[in-house]
Amino acid sequence: MVMTPLKFTLPAVLALTACDAAYVSQSLPLEATREAAGLDQADFTLDIQPLTPEVTRAANGARWQRAAIVLDAGSASGTALQSETTARAERLPPNAPPPVYRIGVGDVLTLAAQRQTVGSDGVPRAIVEGLSLPVLENGTIFAADIGTVNVLGRTLDETRDLIAERLAASAGSAVAPSTLPLPPTGARPIYKIGAGDILSFTQFIPQVSDSGLVSDVPTARPLVVSSTGSVTLLGAGDVTVEGMTTEEAIEALSSALLRAGLNPEVELSIQSNNSQLVRLMGDIPAGVTDLLIPVVEAPVKLVDVIGGLNLPSPNGRDYLIRLRRGDKQYGIAASALLENFRSEAIYLHPGDVVVIEARDSAADFSLNITGFNSQSVTVTSATGGGRNNVLPITTDPLTLADALRAANVTVDRRSDVIARISRKGSEYRVSARRVLIEDPARDIYLQADDRIVLEPVAYDQQSVMITGAGTAPRLIEIEQIARPSLADAVFSSGAMGNDEADLKQVFLLRLDHNDHSEFDAYYLDLSNPTRLALANDLQLRPDDIIFVSDQPVSEFTSVTGRIANALRSGLGLAAIFGLTP
Repeated sequence: MVMTPLKFTLPAVLALTACDAAYVSQSLPLEATREAAGLDQADFTLDIQPLTPEVTRAANGARWQRAAIVLDAGSASGTALQSETTARAERLPPNAPPPVYRIGVGDVLTLAAQRQTVGSDGVPRAIVEGLSLPVLENGTIFAADIGTVNVLGRTLDETRDLIAERLAASAGSAVAPSTLPLPPTGARPIYKIGAGDILSFTQFIPQVSDSGLVSDVPTARPLVVSSTGSVTLLGAGDVTVEGMTTEEAIEALSSALLRAGLNPEVELSIQSNNSQLVRLMGDIPAGVTDLLIPVVEAPVKLVDVIGGLNLPSPNGRDYLIRLRRGDKQYGIAASALLENFRSEAIYLHPGDVVVIEARDSAADFSLNITGFNSQSVTVTSATGGGRNNVLPITTDPLTLADALRAANVTVDRRSDVIARISRKGSEYRVSARRVLIEDPARDIYLQADDRIVLEPVAYDQQSVMITGAGTAPRLIEIEQIARPSLADAVFSSGAMGNDEADLKQVFLLRLDHNDHSEFDAYYLDLSNPTRLALANDLQLRPDDIIFVSDQPVSEFTSVTGRIANALRSGLGLAAIFGLTP
């Protein structure tokens, strides 16, 4: 038999149609008490719905309402309840790359410069002098060697360049212009065989097969060019090949074989280039160990050799590349060579010597910011007396996560802290739980003069009330992550162990958030074990009221009265209405 949902008003007549029993209409004995006490309490409408799988699915669709405790200076307690959505509402700052630090008034720069001095013994020595340079009110620094330099709003790299120019001007350029002619370009060297080269030689030798056919079979072997410049051929003797190109050597070998009555058809290539080398000297990086470069048949370019060295180039340093070829010398700056690598090539020739000389155009110095005093972020905690924490902005970008950790902010799934960021007339709201737990990979960079106020957000205790069965009402704490059910609350409370409990009359009362004067009353007969699955499937929500009757169905007056008392007791409802019992 299908049970039809009914709606009744308390105090009023309450009836429930069931398969084998009915509630007897009676008036609740509350009116006289109300009038005598002068109370004006609201009436609540019960929408009684027998629990079915369909009703269970609909009931489980109700949102989990969680209230947050926030600071409220206007309330007597100093706090107030807000919905979680309102309390944790965010307005994130625009995405931005890490800010670049720019020097400001009050910062302190440290300049350490290396100078050459001659001691009383006449021996030159390098000494390092350090200067502390505060940034003055007008944004400048001053030192004898560099004069007055305006650094306000400049990056550290920009300031280094300015000081390098001033030091170079005061000391004079350390690089003298090269008077050497530029290396010749465009002449591709022709490789010629030399002593020590290994040639791959293939000779075609006639052989007779088992069937009596004669055919030329290629036979390959290496030929080493001796110190006299010759190679040895079987049956033809020594043949001089030094100073020849590959093509010229093939002709010489073929002629020798022909004179010996052998097949002159041969193939020749250079297997190992050992005779024609280019030597590297000078200021070579420590990691470079191969200082002899073989010149092969494919021409070798000077720019490829220099580019492959990865020469270190600190501020103001360049290199003079000297090329010695026979009795001649040439010179070119490494910077010019590398910048114009697409122009006409400079080819290396066998026997060339490449000398690399480091040239510094400015004094060797270092510059660092050792006092970050011009820019900061203020972090204020809304609790604990509003204590301020001032964090300096440095060359290492400061993130909101850094500020939260500096303020010893800790959060979990039961709490949160909202960081209110005031920046240039705009305010942003960011959840500390987002920054530290939910999305720690996203960096929110802070800017100079940001003001951050930290407001803690705690969540109100969430519970359901269970009453009836001859027991005093009690609260059972619940958590969303546990997905508690009606069965969890009823059986863990021990209410069903009471001898007076009527398993046929179990109600779950839930406020209709669209109409705060109406409750959905889900009715379940647990005397039938097959319906226990419905109790296990029905999920609880905060402030639900579970009522277990202790009277038989035929005497329902006390049942309706107990439900009314539960609704008006204030237990479990204060968080909903904000009322004081």
